[in-house]
Amino acid sequence: MIEKKIDTNGVFLWVRTNTLISFENMLTSVDYLINEITLPRRLRILEDATDTIVSFSIRDFEALAEKLKEVSEKYEIVRHAVIHNTPKNTAFTLHFKNNFLHKGYNLEVFSTMEAATSWLNADF
Repeated sequence: MIEKKIDTNGVFLWVRTNTLISFENMLTSVDYLINEITLPRRLRILEDATDTIVSFSIRDFEALAEKLKEVSEKYEIVRHAVIHNTPKNTAFTLHFKNNFLHKGYNLEVFSTMEAATSWLNADF
């Protein structure tokens, strides 16, 4: 589920990830970012991915990164805070962040909503 919300810093995306995350789900979400024309050019994304199960592998990272390159080119900056509560999902996301992301797409992993929100709004 993706919703546009507003706080004191403007519009941001609130994402509640499905329990099972497939590669197709990921591509659909990225397509939304590419095709949506009403989002701010300085985009903030707050994603709650607690208790999720990822059904794709690191072999899919390169294709996902290529798709996210289009997002990086469309927006001035993307700040994406994701909340995980399992070591496996945290490591999976950090591996992607450290090896595949393009400049301008900033992804950080958190264990609490408070920490994620604080980072998302800091100096933006």
